[in-house]
This record gives sequence, C-alpha cells and structure tokens, in this order.
Amino acid sequence: MSNIYYNPDHFGLEIVAELDLNDVPYQFDMVIVWKDTVEKLWWAGDDGCSCPSPFEDMGLADLNPLPETIAQLKECVSRGDFGDVSDFFRKVIPAMGWKEIE
Repeated sequence: MSNIYYNPDHFGLEIVAELDLNDVPYQFDMVIVWKDTVEKLWWAGDDGCSCPSPFEDMGLADLNPLPETIAQLKECVSRGDFGDVSDFFRKVIPAMGWKEIE
C-alpha cells in the first residue's frame, strides 16, 4: 500500500515543506504540507514511535486544506524550534501565494 509521506506522487501530491517537531530517537512528530496537481495546499501532522511509519494510516481525506486552516497549522507547529518553524513557513507562505502569514 502506498504511503502519503513516502509516495506522495501516488496521491497526486508533492511535498512543499516538512517539519520534525521533536528530536527524540525512535520517535517521530512531523507536520507536512503537500501541494496537489491544481496547486492547492494541504497539511497534516502525525506522531508515534518507530514501530509505525509516519502517515501510514492517512489518505487524502485526512488532510487539512490551506489557507482555510492556517490557524490550526500555526498552533500545531508552535511547539517546534523557532528556527525550524521559520524555515518551514518560508516554504509554505510563498506556496500559498502570500507574502506573510495573515
């Protein structure tokens, strides 16, 4: 089965930005922003131990649309390292066609 993180092209998606919110061995806590074939942006977060793969139980229906859910995305990444979060939004903001977060 295809995985939306490891095989985004199988879902008609391309990764725009990704953020790892923790640096703990054998765990993941990630936020990903994807772009679809019509340039619409989507995001999702997933966390867990090393047993499951990131985003293994997620599909298109589990993604959140941008910019409609930008407030939720900002809240989700707020616990990340400031520099990493800044780099993440440096990729996401232009992909949304914005100059800055509104």
